[in-house]
Amino acid sequence: MRSPLRLGFIFGCALFGCVFEATDDDYGLASGCEGLCGPNAYCDYETCVCAPSFVSACGTDECIPEEFLCDGVADCGNAGDENPVNCSADIEQTWLLIDACGDGADIEWRLWSQTQDWAWPGPDEAFVTPGDGFNAVETIACLEGDLVCLGARSAAFEWGVGLEGTLPCENCCYICGFETVDFGALECG
Repeated sequence: MRSPLRLGFIFGCALFGCVFEATDDDYGLASGCEGLCGPNAYCDYETCVCAPSFVSACGTDECIPEEFLCDGVADCGNAGDENPVNCSADIEQTWLLIDACGDGADIEWRLWSQTQDWAWPGPDEAFVTPGDGFNAVETIACLEGDLVCLGARSAAFEWGVGLEGTLPCENCCYICGFETVDFGALECG
């Protein structure tokens, strides 16, 4: 299963409410961030990290107690601790397509979230079909209800939102859910 590459980061971790494990021996200060870390955080090897039992979910240098995350009360000024990105469980969704282009080139393809700032397998990576006439199957982790669009490219052809996720498309987006998305055959011409 592929998890999305989440494009926004805080303290070197995704906005998903990272939990940092640390011991008392880990509280040494390093020069890169000393004095710059917010409440309930400390500097470790030039990176601000949350103290044990605290998470970074606010989009600031603040770390809040784990039990405040997704508790129905906005503890961050921007309500980041109640953001669906932090609080929704990932759903595993399988995507299937067939390389029916017949041009001798494999098809590179990505999935783009239209609701979150995510791309699968990543904005600089692509899934690749195993050859003409073969099924390509990938399972991703997405948020239920998220709108996910296919973008693909072969030598001289593009489908859906395109490999860069910027083209308009009809019938290339699907709602994230438990059902398999069978995109069908990608034909050239």
